[in-house]
Amino acid sequence: MESVKRGHHRISDEGLRVLASSPKALDNKFLCQYPSFRQFFERPATTPNRTAEIQELSNETPNDLIHQAISSINQNIADELMTEIMKRDASFFENLVVKLLLKMGYGGSAFDSGFVTQKSNDGGIDGIIREDKLGFDQIYIQAKRWNPEQTVGRPEIQKFSGALQDEGASKGLFITTAKFSDGAKISAEKQHIVLVDGARLTKLMIEYNLGVTTTTVYEIKSIDSDFFSDDSDDLA
Repeated sequence: MESVKRGHHRISDEGLRVLASSPKALDNKFLCQYPSFRQFFERPATTPNRTAEIQELSNETPNDLIHQAISSINQNIADELMTEIMKRDASFFENLVVKLLLKMGYGGSAFDSGFVTQKSNDGGIDGIIREDKLGFDQIYIQAKRWNPEQTVGRPEIQKFSGALQDEGASKGLFITTAKFSDGAKISAEKQHIVLVDGARLTKLMIEYNLGVTTTTVYEIKSIDSDFFSDDSDDLA
């Protein structure tokens, strides 16, 4: 892998050549053909876990390394998404949350199936998703763009629960860029309120392609065992 810019990585030309060669195993013997790995492998041990680190690396398959790289890239993207969200105002965040839920398939096909409530007298409800065309079933949303290091406690959940009761609502979603305390989670579970914290929010945005774009797609091939079966020459 090579770093293009902050938070952006790509497979190097040498990495592509390694993938194309379909190595049977990425063990120390194979990797020692690369000067950068020999330098890493032969350097003096600096931590008690040095041997374990090398052993773990030698046991990883190419697919394992690809999955690790994708996980690392996604984490960097999640961090960048959070940075961009925190640059925007609360109104942008409320609209983002409604768009995400629509992307996830909530709200049906009606043009007004999801919307942000009016700023004044919203009663603690920031958005509403209609689950059916006539609006018989609705999800009420509270969206809070708060400091990612902040912890949302039980009182905030109880206030949202009170707002739901005022609306006669049975389904509530509290979504925030912050974190939830254990007390908040217990309270939400008792009152049938779904919680989404900042980490899960950015993960969902990546999964449902909101605020992100696909730059490169790689296909990983495997042997088609049916093709090589005894019946593979049967043209019928």
